[in-house]
Amino acid sequence: MLKDRYLWLCFALTLLIVSYFLGDILRSPNNYYFSDGGDGLQTYYQSIYHLEYDTSYFHQQGLNYPYGESIFFTGGQPFTTNVVKALMPVIDLSDKIVGITNLMMLLSIFFCSIFLYLIFRQLQVDELFAVLFAVGLTFLTQQWDRFGGHYPLAYLCAVPGMIYFLMRFYQKISWKWSAIISVYILFLVFAHIYYLVFFAVIALGFWLSFIVFNKNRPISFVKSIGHIAVQLVVPFLVLQLCIYASSDVTDRTGIPWGFLVFRSGIGSYLFPYGLWYVSLVDFLEPRFKVEWEGQCYVGGTAILLFVVIFFYSAFAFRKFYQRILKWENKVFLGLALSSVFCVFLSFAFPFNYGLERLLYKLGPIQQFRGIGRFAFVAFYLINILLISLFWKLPFSRKVVKWVFASSLIILMGSEAYTRINFMSKGIKNERNEMLRPGPVAELESIDFSAYQAMIPLPFFHVGSENIGATCDGALVRHIYDISAKTGLPTFAALASRTSLHQAFNNIALSKEILEVPEVISQLTDKRPLLLICDTVAMAPHQKQLLRFANRVATTEKYSYYSIMPDGFEKLYNSNSDAARAIDETLFRHSIHDVFVSNVNDSVLVIPESHSFELGFEWKTYFDGDVTEEWQGRKMVMSFWVKDFKQDLVPRTSLEIVQTCGKKINDYQMIGLDGVYVATLNGSALIEYKLEFDPTTTHLQLSFQNKLLQGHQLECSDLIIRPEGVDCLILRPDYRIYNNRIY
Repeated sequence: MLKDRYLWLCFALTLLIVSYFLGDILRSPNNYYFSDGGDGLQTYYQSIYHLEYDTSYFHQQGLNYPYGESIFFTGGQPFTTNVVKALMPVIDLSDKIVGITNLMMLLSIFFCSIFLYLIFRQLQVDELFAVLFAVGLTFLTQQWDRFGGHYPLAYLCAVPGMIYFLMRFYQKISWKWSAIISVYILFLVFAHIYYLVFFAVIALGFWLSFIVFNKNRPISFVKSIGHIAVQLVVPFLVLQLCIYASSDVTDRTGIPWGFLVFRSGIGSYLFPYGLWYVSLVDFLEPRFKVEWEGQCYVGGTAILLFVVIFFYSAFAFRKFYQRILKWENKVFLGLALSSVFCVFLSFAFPFNYGLERLLYKLGPIQQFRGIGRFAFVAFYLINILLISLFWKLPFSRKVVKWVFASSLIILMGSEAYTRINFMSKGIKNERNEMLRPGPVAELESIDFSAYQAMIPLPFFHVGSENIGATCDGALVRHIYDISAKTGLPTFAALASRTSLHQAFNNIALSKEILEVPEVISQLTDKRPLLLICDTVAMAPHQKQLLRFANRVATTEKYSYYSIMPDGFEKLYNSNSDAARAIDETLFRHSIHDVFVSNVNDSVLVIPESHSFELGFEWKTYFDGDVTEEWQGRKMVMSFWVKDFKQDLVPRTSLEIVQTCGKKINDYQMIGLDGVYVATLNGSALIEYKLEFDPTTTHLQLSFQNKLLQGHQLECSDLIIRPEGVDCLILRPDYRIYNNRIY
């Protein structure tokens, strides 16, 4: 293989293109970030923190303090960082992890073109054209989009490698090839578990072709199952063993969000998103909005080849079929089956065709919510199949084939140039001092070792798939930078499938304080906490916390406060005392124990509890008239939801419909996860501001949750009041002030 001069030509051509577009990064990979925010920066941060400060190989402590998180649910790159960590006693490469991360992705470009070249040569494509098609596909694939943040899925060589090794396995079935495949897949699944599913689908297509649909199958069914177990089951079991050993969390979500959102469609494959001629065919843009996860244009070359092959085989199928060797025929069938499987899976078929109810009964399937990612797997399968079949077409003269093939390569090259030219500009982000060792600029006066953890305000915590909190990206970067430089962890988090209970506990720090957050009572460290505040963006209730903190530093954008853990208890006691000190005689007495602050206004109070059986149908919570004094005014609606911390309950939808007769004046549908403002004993206070249309005479509130069919949702204490009007309700043992219970 290494004596193949065309293989070296493939490598040289790839190197030439990479050097032209990404030469700066290739020469100095440790000085660039492919992304300076989002998932990309989080991967760099998690990797740096894991090497510098984590004592465990499989558990990270930088985010989600005090719990930390299994490295398999963060961007910590379990394989790469732990290899570097294991080598540190011999050679310390920890300060080069950014460059190593970048080089892993850059090296995958070379392996991608080499694997594609070897595949085309196995299928008898002429050497020079095998090189050109391989390099063209490498720089055309939509998988380049992953360089902007999803680094583990940016390994361009992953899918071509799977295809090549499967071809070699079925060419000469042996345990050696099964072992090679097993090791290869194990490496990939330590980067991202989706690779395991990708391989399973491709392997299924090849297994059906070579074993099930083959009368002259090379091995028995039983032995083939044994090989599949080595190739597929062994990597899965090793991964699961490592996950279980690294985490004792048992309340990760059963159904992540987005299965029917992050999918592809026919337009995903046929519309040239972002290419130079897109404006010429913009009238063909699909009506179905395709999320970027599902976009994967197969290329003009593939579309032209499909048309040519379809019409030729329709008129000369027997002649065409006879030109294909038996072994190649099985490979083509395997590629075709795998392509079909991947395309339909990327559509979320059959669930996107009226079988949504069935989907919600198959919980484990929904763990792969980025189902549109199968589109970039299909890209390789479809192009390899069509280019190889094209090479089997009989041409009267070779020169005709070469001219036509050259035209296809020119088209592919122009498309690839557009993509790599655009992507290369987006991933050249100079690192500067971000996440590098050293003092934190402008904060030299702070002794970070005196604190146990940071709390950014506004807060960010993403990953539970039930609730979340986000803030400005600049604050997130600032938190990462401080943590990487000092080792100080943070209660904030950006991960995947985080514990629901832990997420509620930590996010409670940024919500209204109606009880002392549980996480505060779990802290064994008595040192103070460091609040990093963007006071301009902070909510009013978050600013109240600063009354019990001491400011230790200020920069142009942020203020830094020291607060003892009992500061949250002090805030709770202060709010409770303030509510109990309110003189109800200053309020207009309304009905029984309900007091309203403005004599000219009224509020609606429905204290009774109502229970609803959730499902596909909307269940009405409130259906009533709107008084004239509310028309055209901004209103505040609030109510309590019991057992809100159960998985998927926060993803219940609330429908708000304003009508006047049969006319709908306003329609809104919101998720409860985005409008809960506080928790108390497991229940959540939902509060939402809405503006009534001047002609609205009727209001209807309804619930729906397709994920929790049959689950009972219990709501109580509905209050609707004009904005700026306070409502005080007296109870024998407590008070309710604007639905806050003290």
